[in-house]
Amino acid sequence: MNTKLLIALPILALLSIGAVCLIAHKKAHVIDDIPIVDVTPKENTTVDPIAPKQTVDIDDWQRCFQSLPVVICDDQTSETDRSNCYQASYQTSQLVFPDTTKELASCVSFYNYQKSSQTDASVNQNGYYQNCFLNTQVVNTAKISDFYYNKIYAPKYIKCAGF
Repeated sequence: MNTKLLIALPILALLSIGAVCLIAHKKAHVIDDIPIVDVTPKENTTVDPIAPKQTVDIDDWQRCFQSLPVVICDDQTSETDRSNCYQASYQTSQLVFPDTTKELASCVSFYNYQKSSQTDASVNQNGYYQNCFLNTQVVNTAKISDFYYNKIYAPKYIKCAGF
């Protein structure tokens, strides 16, 4: 019986390691159908608004956001992938969250709107949400890590908002 155990343990270990490697190296599919907005100031140009697939109010957006499974950068198995995820997360949060040193003006507008609105108000009133979270700079920063963009950013900030 000891010899069977000695033979079975290495085989099980190899199978487990193989499964982990397969999952870790599975390439994430970047969501390409997400519209992004270039709100870089240019003379005499305007940004055409992108119509969301559905109208979502602030309460629906927050409820969707809170109902998503918890996914974190530590779910990545390789140190490089985790590092890229953390980098994407940090740099994106610097652009979109209030009171950061690099917060975009469009995000300031969104958060000011959100603070003064009822929960049944449209999340994308006057394009505030879209100009913040679908901004070209923000989306490209989130895409530093395919994992961060596909598993964390897009579900929360794009799909939950109805885009």
